[in-house]
Amino acid sequence: MKNGIKMLTLTAAVLLSASYGYAQQQIAAPVPPPPPALVAGVPPANMPALPAPVPGQPGPRIPAGPPVPQALRALTTISGRVVEYTANDRYEYDGFSLKTADKTISVKFPAHLGAQLMKAAPKGNAISVNGTYDVTPEGTAFRLFSLKAGSNTITDNAPPVDQNPQGEQVRNFSGTISELNHDPRGTINGVVLGSKTLVSLPPAAVEQLAGYLKIGAQISGTGIKRPVPSGVVTSKNVDVTDARTLSVSGQTYLVN
Repeated sequence: MKNGIKMLTLTAAVLLSASYGYAQQQIAAPVPPPPPALVAGVPPANMPALPAPVPGQPGPRIPAGPPVPQALRALTTISGRVVEYTANDRYEYDGFSLKTADKTISVKFPAHLGAQLMKAAPKGNAISVNGTYDVTPEGTAFRLFSLKAGSNTITDNAPPVDQNPQGEQVRNFSGTISELNHDPRGTINGVVLGSKTLVSLPPAAVEQLAGYLKIGAQISGTGIKRPVPSGVVTSKNVDVTDARTLSVSGQTYLVN
């Protein structure tokens, strides 16, 4: 009996000693330091340093962040005389040249203001224009916000709501190409048939049929006739039609 008690006592002492040693090891073990805090604009210590700049050579390229949109743009007023009104690639007047004291400036405006502006400020009239400078495919232009001609002031506003909107008018077209139509960048975006119909085509269709879209070629097809919006003045009496099918050289294509 005494031997049993001694054996139990010895076993307990060994277990306590082992537990104590394990605890001491855990306490003594070094705790890894927390990762360094990231500070805006300061790289972590373990990040490899960028190579030193070499005189005469460009430094390492650092990607730029996304452009920050401009919420506000300063309005500027310019004054001069109207030289002439200009039309876009759909023959809609949407700009004019303004002769100031030292240069000629291209002024752009929404096409639905054409009728009002051409009546209040015809060619040769002295006017003042309030707006902002803008970059267009043709170069830098002045974007009209308001125009003052004598006692008349016209301000850029939303186009009028058509009280009797017309539904899509599907029409057939057929004729000889008399002119290739171009966008402001000089890219072909349609063809004119007999100086009466502008057939608008998407870039992919123009590219695929480049060998057939020549002056003098015969084409036909169907499309959606686009009505002239209220307030818009056109430079030519031409119907604008967005092509849906196109027949060239005996083959009919679906235009997407």
